[in-house]
Amino acid sequence: MDKKSYLDHIAADSRPQPVAKASLFPGKVIKFVIGGLTAFILIIILGFFLKTSSQKAEQLSEQLFLRNTNLLSAIEKYQPYLKSSELRAMSTSLATVLESTNAGLSAELKNPPKKFNKSTIKSEELVLEELTSSLENARLNGLLDRTFAREFALQTAFLRSFESEIIERTKNANLQDTLEPSHASLTHINSDFTNFSDHAN
Repeated sequence: MDKKSYLDHIAADSRPQPVAKASLFPGKVIKFVIGGLTAFILIIILGFFLKTSSQKAEQLSEQLFLRNTNLLSAIEKYQPYLKSSELRAMSTSLATVLESTNAGLSAELKNPPKKFNKSTIKSEELVLEELTSSLENARLNGLLDRTFAREFALQTAFLRSFESEIIERTKNANLQDTLEPSHASLTHINSDFTNFSDHAN
């Protein structure tokens, strides 16, 4: 090999070799797959959240129906013993709201009361027992008006809390239409019970 050929050979070896460009296609596929999986997971999470929220709204609606029913029972039993005409009028107003609300709830609930969640039924039975025990003791001791006002101020506050959460969680427009006016009425009734002054006791 002569000198010129040798130099050409060295120059050829030292020249940078062209690098084959990596195909962008596999990278795009991977990004597409990852994006698709992420979207799919988000959809599943969102669906689970909506389903859970809907189930919670249904359970709260059942609880609200039972609480309303039990409060109506307590009003019917103890209203005749109330001395204050103002308190009797307030309890009548509350009973009207509870009856109207339950009529709307009945149309929207999936299950009849006998098929409500058993633990919900049991917990509401205990609430009624505690309420009637408190009211009966107060009646026997001549303190019914004061106790009735206090107990129903507490119960109407609970009802407003139930209704607020159901309105927030449910996607059922009819149920929202039933509860929104009820919630507004309960706000005023709760204030009346809270501010009631038992002058007789």
